Amino acid sequence: MVERRELVEGLRALARFLEADPRLPVGEAARVELSYFPMGCDGRQEDEVIRLAKRMGTPAGWEGALFVTEKRFGQVAYRVVSIPRAVGERERSAGW
Repeated sequence: MVERRELVEGLRALARFLEADPRLPVGEAARVELSYFPMGCDGRQEDEVIRLAKRMGTPAGWEGALFVTEKRFGQVAYRVVSIPRAVGERERSAGW
């Protein structure tokens, strides 16, 4: 819970910082994305993505090699991402 509280406080601090000085550029291409990566085997990870998608009222599905769900708030998003073991191993061997 400490990590969660610190994360939420950090997001609020960022919002206050940007609101305090409207001259700081962000641009329409700016994005803030918080990604949560469930632990466990492939099936467990996918089940967690589906469970959280239902909780958020969002669809879950494949995005390339990743199984994801996402809730967007304009240019800000909360994502739950399952990285299949084979994909993770391939990426690590490639220097990820």
